[in-house]
Amino acid sequence: MTLLTKTKFWQFAAVFLLLLNLTQAFFQMRRPDGNALKNKVVKILQLDAAQTADYEKLIEQHRMDIQAKDAAMSVARRQLYALLSGDDYSAKDSLVQQIGVVQTEIEQIHLSHFQALKSLCRPEQKAGFQQISEEMLQFLSPKRKPGHPRQ
Repeated sequence: MTLLTKTKFWQFAAVFLLLLNLTQAFFQMRRPDGNALKNKVVKILQLDAAQTADYEKLIEQHRMDIQAKDAAMSVARRQLYALLSGDDYSAKDSLVQQIGVVQTEIEQIHLSHFQALKSLCRPEQKAGFQQISEEMLQFLSPKRKPGHPRQ
């Protein structure tokens, strides 16, 4: 690899990891209470009792799936940054790639979750689902905090 190719690779890796962190922040930091988002979705979509019960099952499965991927991500990150304690960085590329694979799987889980939610909706609820989709995009967008240049 030439120096320019290596530089571009690391720039890409840095941007990718930043996006990864922002995505995780969406699901870990933005919930003042574990039911706030669920309650908002139920209200906007006007889910009936059966739909709400099905949605709660989707939420539980989604949480379990994401927790498993978060655990895998944590292991890979610990291994990646543990390389800094020595001088052998030969595993860095495979660890960064592993982190990327897990992040891709996380995004697929999120998308599948919302596809399943959409499939619960009756035709008259689809407009509400569109509103939720647009709010999720805003929710996922990085927010700048005073004194925090990275966010």
